[in-house]
Amino acid sequence: VEVLDYQLTKVQGPYRVDGSRVVIGSEKVLAPAAEQDNRAVPFSERLTAQVISGTLTYDAEVLLEEEVRYRSRLTLVNGKLEDYARRYLPGTRNLSGVMNGWLTLAGRGVETHRMTGAGQLRISPAALYELPIMAQIFQVLSLGQPDRTAFRFAFLDFDIANDQFVFKD
Repeated sequence: VEVLDYQLTKVQGPYRVDGSRVVIGSEKVLAPAAEQDNRAVPFSERLTAQVISGTLTYDAEVLLEEEVRYRSRLTLVNGKLEDYARRYLPGTRNLSGVMNGWLTLAGRGVETHRMTGAGQLRISPAALYELPIMAQIFQVLSLGQPDRTAFRFAFLDFDIANDQFVFKD
C-alpha cells in the first residue's frame, strides 16, 4: 500500500463500522490516559504495517455525521533512519538511527486548518551527519578517539495547529 508516497507492507488489523461511526484499530489507544504510553494495547488489536524496517500502527475513530469528526493516533516503533533516508532523501548519507514516535490528530470537517494534534519523534541511538573536517582534526590532535558523528540523539516535540507544526523548546 502506498500512502502519501510512503510504501507500507504487511498491512493488517481490525476495523468496524457501526452506523455512522468507523473505528480503525483500537479505540483503547485513543483514551486520554493512552496519550503517554499505548504499548499495553497489543498489535493484534491495532492496524499495523511495516515501514522503513519498523512497525507503524494506526488507530482512529471517525464520526460520519453532517460534519465529519475524527481523532487518530499513529505510532512508529523501531523505524530505521537509514532506510528512510535511502528511500525518501536521495543523495543523503551518513544517517543512521532507530526512530520511535507518535502523532495524534483530531478535527472536524475536511479543512486542514481545523486539524489539531501533537507528536514526538525520538532517534536514538543515532549517527546524524558528520562533524566538519576541522572538528575531526582537533579531535585527533587532542588524542581523542576519532569520531565523525555530530549527533547521537535527536528528539522532536511538536504541536499541530493552524496548518503548522510548532516545535517546542
